[in-house]
Amino acid sequence: MSVILQEPPQEITRQGPPQEDECRARIANPNMLVPWYLMASHAYHWLNLEIISDGLYDEICRRLEAEWQMIEHDHKDAIRFDTLSQCSGNYVTREHMPDRAYWCLQRLLLDGSESPPSV
Repeated sequence: MSVILQEPPQEITRQGPPQEDECRARIANPNMLVPWYLMASHAYHWLNLEIISDGLYDEICRRLEAEWQMIEHDHKDAIRFDTLSQCSGNYVTREHMPDRAYWCLQRLLLDGSESPPSV
């Protein structure tokens, strides 16, 4: 009787969401908190998808609130400052999202990469 040994399975790497590592790298730049907040809020509340952990989402909300005055981003006005302390972006519907942030979310969901790199 011969035994056929199979090679051990290769490590499974996550392709696509949740994009925790990419998000953490991007939000080193405080201006990138804006698109990641919008994308994560819309995905969670309207698409029932979690692209980042709850803990990272809460961190983004806290940082947006704390760093609000220094953040410069074209889509900053799409964020309701008064909701950041509640860590809730349930108002970020498709109609509320800037097109560029929406299409970056779609790209992220399709192939796991945010594109273009700067929203």
